[in-house]
Amino acid sequence: MSIRYAIQTKETNCVPVAVFNMLSWAGISLSATKDLAVMEGLMDTDANGTPLEYMFHFVEEFWDDYVSVKRMRTPTTDKIKREMKNGKSVFIDWKWDEKSQEGPIGHFFFISGFHKNKFAVHNITFSDKPTILMTEKQLCFFLGIDDFFGSGNAVYICEKRN
Repeated sequence: MSIRYAIQTKETNCVPVAVFNMLSWAGISLSATKDLAVMEGLMDTDANGTPLEYMFHFVEEFWDDYVSVKRMRTPTTDKIKREMKNGKSVFIDWKWDEKSQEGPIGHFFFISGFHKNKFAVHNITFSDKPTILMTEKQLCFFLGIDDFFGSGNAVYICEKRN
């Protein structure tokens, strides 16, 4: 079975797209046109983005029988690789500091796997490619950081339920 990942097309719907891609990774068949719009509404996505607590509520309320999402304490690249080798995936809540009154700005993206020293990254950019393969160094360069885990980013482990 081929997995169909969604492509992020709006500046503020990274959370619903990441959740859509996680559910697709978990084997749930979804429509990028119909289901993604429903997810945006249920997660209260607006011009400012999606509050993460709504994302967790959405996953727990509707998809708890299929997937679990838990925050990884003290994440490291080795821990993430180990989890991925055990069939899990991750969400990354990436924060960067821009001069704004609202504080740090964030982006939420999904990594479905790690193979041959590359991460399978989804919705990290506005791209016509649903998946971009990136080494850890490429990922850090793209995000503009030296140490991925020393910059206030949060990592959430996604696991398929039987």
